[in-house]
Amino acid sequence: MTTSPINQEEITAAENKKSVFERHWEWNREHKWRPFIRATLAPVARGLVNIKISGLEHVPVTGPVVFIINHIHALDPAFPMAVIQRDITPLPKVEIFENKWTRWLVMAYGGIPVHRGAVDKQVIRASCEVLENDGAIILSPEGTRSPTGALIRAHNGFAFIVSRVKKPVNIVPVGLLDTHHFSFSGWLRLRRPEVNVRLGPAFQLDFGPGPRPNLDRATEDAMHRLAAVLPAAMRGAYAS
Repeated sequence: MTTSPINQEEITAAENKKSVFERHWEWNREHKWRPFIRATLAPVARGLVNIKISGLEHVPVTGPVVFIINHIHALDPAFPMAVIQRDITPLPKVEIFENKWTRWLVMAYGGIPVHRGAVDKQVIRASCEVLENDGAIILSPEGTRSPTGALIRAHNGFAFIVSRVKKPVNIVPVGLLDTHHFSFSGWLRLRRPEVNVRLGPAFQLDFGPGPRPNLDRATEDAMHRLAAVLPAAMRGAYAS
């Protein structure tokens, strides 16, 4: 993959991007429709998209897991969710809930809405609840899509969530390639878009010594592990 030329103004704007929302959306904890949606969407996604995956052996079968991904396309979380055999809770941005065409799906599935730029205690509580119950969540530590296709600086939010969980949490880095090529127009030409998903070895966050967790240290280490499963051109802020 070739990435776009680095534009520092675009990167800064992406890193500082905040949500625009009309109301505070609540997490649908029950998500009774999730089994049906998973059973339907997974084969449909694999039928419409040629998803090539490597590293599935790195996915812990049980216990709490956080899948961290690089973020280029709006559908990025859906690709690993379609092929990983774990019940994964996504953390979609609140704009998806504001959109009448997509809110029914993410609400029925039980996605945890993320109100970027706000003190969102619900995200922390809900994510910790999922992990405390040996569930899995998927998120992008970058917090928004990269304008260049390469990694931008990550936020400490996910490390803070993990630090609050009262049991060991495995982190699995998930590198997504070729999603910048993904478009529905390919189907009109009878071609299935191809997406590559690379999973790296599971690890646990290193919060350093001392009574208080070093979130910067943990985030930096996690992002370098994510960069390691990506081509050099996509490592961006974590190229070294």
